[in-house]
Amino acid sequence: MTEKGIELILKELKSVNERITAMETKMESIETKMATKEDIKSLERKMKSVSDQVIENAEGITDIRNKLEKLDLTVDILSRRSIDQEAELKRIK
Repeated sequence: MTEKGIELILKELKSVNERITAMETKMESIETKMATKEDIKSLERKMKSVSDQVIENAEGITDIRNKLEKLDLTVDILSRRSIDQEAELKRIK
């Protein structure tokens, strides 16, 4: 092999090494950004906690809705009674 051939091979090897180094750097960057198994487990616990809270809130909202419906019915009955009493008072006068 000639010196030019060896120089060309060395030049190509240098180029390949630079590309490999760049790829390794990118992979290291990706690895540092990746979530670990512990991160995922922590997120799963938090999601479960949020889900449980949403269920609890939904039950509370349902209870409030039921109480408001009863209150609405009571207010309606009292309003009717008040109107009836006003009408009776007008008839008495």
